Amino acid sequence: MSDDLYGGLPPYEKDSETSRDAALNARQFAKVLREQVYQCINRQQHDGHIDDEVERLLGRSHQSISARRRELELMGRVAKAGFKRRTRYGRTAEVYVIAELAPVLVQEPLPW
Repeated sequence: MSDDLYGGLPPYEKDSETSRDAALNARQFAKVLREQVYQCINRQQHDGHIDDEVERLLGRSHQSISARRRELELMGRVAKAGFKRRTRYGRTAEVYVIAELAPVLVQEPLPW
């Protein structure tokens, strides 16, 4: 998948001019933040990061970080590591690593 997700704009409400204008304003910001999220995850190598850790390290909101990490996942640049860690609130969350380090998940054939 190319770096040009969603037709070059962050997602927005199709019938809302306000939403589209916000997406236009956020376009460059989203690209820069997406790369910062990638670099943050990459620095941890096999340990990876959960979104909550990236939020704290970059000083950004959950909405901003989770959206950029999801874009990286859709682009094939990051993937689930196959294990979870606890957030600062005690909930479990998926750990993400750069795609090259992600485990290959083998599915067992169904018994029928």
